[in-house]
Amino acid sequence: MVGRQVNTGYASAKKALETYFESLIITNSNNNLKIQFYTLGYLDTNLSSDKKLLLPKGSTKKLSKIVYKNLNLKGVKKFFPFWWIFINYIIKILPFSITKKIIRGIN
Repeated sequence: MVGRQVNTGYASAKKALETYFESLIITNSNNNLKIQFYTLGYLDTNLSSDKKLLLPKGSTKKLSKIVYKNLNLKGVKKFFPFWWIFINYIIKILPFSITKKIIRGIN
């Protein structure tokens, strides 16, 4: 998640939750607590139904099946749709000056 001028509160809260859940996964690795954390791309919901998006939307039904399938796994941290990991990686390796220009172009 890259913060934009229109969503700085949302982006910072989302990043804080990601850090919190990563910490939970690490600190509870020696007990039976099962934690799942998913970094989500665009999902096909009523909030995105009329939006023109750069990338395809993921199915909420498919996501729920994946979450259910992973219920017994410890320390799950995944991206959905699966290719979202590549988008995330690209954003992280790009210099901030380029990321900033891309994000400004989207707004």
